Amino acid sequence: MSSQTLVHRPPRNGNGSVWASAVALRRLAQQVLLWAGLLVLSAVMLAPLVWMIGGAMKSNGEVMAIPIQWLPSEIRLAQNYRDMMGRIPYTRYYLNSVIVAVFATAGSVFFSALIGYGLAKFEFPGKRYFFGFIMATMMVPSQLTLIGLYVVVKNLGWLNTYHGLIVPEMLTAFGIFLMRQSMLVIPDELIDAARIDGSGEFRIFTAIVLPLVKPALATLAILAGTAHWDSFLWPLIVISDKRLYTLPVGLRFFLSDYGSYYNELMLGSLLALLPVLAMFLIFQRQFIRGVINSGLKQ
Repeated sequence: MSSQTLVHRPPRNGNGSVWASAVALRRLAQQVLLWAGLLVLSAVMLAPLVWMIGGAMKSNGEVMAIPIQWLPSEIRLAQNYRDMMGRIPYTRYYLNSVIVAVFATAGSVFFSALIGYGLAKFEFPGKRYFFGFIMATMMVPSQLTLIGLYVVVKNLGWLNTYHGLIVPEMLTAFGIFLMRQSMLVIPDELIDAARIDGSGEFRIFTAIVLPLVKPALATLAILAGTAHWDSFLWPLIVISDKRLYTLPVGLRFFLSDYGSYYNELMLGSLLALLPVLAMFLIFQRQFIRGVINSGLKQ
């Protein structure tokens, strides 16, 4: 008896069209449920942002009204902006945050890439233990190292300076891990060919390696830039001079025991969101590629 392959086919009678319609209907129902669930989750995630945008246009009393008023009775955006600028040196705080975020992010990307290149493409005694130690530091909460880091910064005379804000934030274990994993996929033959042609190691690093890991660089730049822009605890500890306050620290002056100005706080927070949003939109494609390609090779 010859073997026959059993293939599931719809019935050949009139019920075939009914069976096909049922399958199509089931797929349509699954798609509808999927999109409905995504819309609900999107609405939940966007609701605080929508409320903040509305709050930036309201009076302070309307922001705290119960039940919630999603739309302002009167658009007071210009007045809230003038009040905000008159209450705190918002522009100065904004500039401080830009300086800290730009230099800390640039340093984090460069030094993480440099160390990651050494761990990925060079052999030296204790490399595995060194990399393991770096990974172990990721399990230590950053709050536990604040006292020691503060003592070091104080002994260096960096309190109330940009150095104290920027330098300790210029290197992270995650950045080193991300860049090392991205550089492992670069063929060693490509680097060896550049060495044979007489290129130095730093030229190989800048002219060959870095262009090949642009998605990972963009990913690290977005993550590090967002972290530095939103940093609150470290600037609060190391800075006591109000002229050097960053934006997250400066925004707390809208809340006090004598009065809180939530509408101005929401307007300041909304303006602080714009650089992060712009950076993500510009590097969105590179960011997604970097997340997909990084961390896959051991």
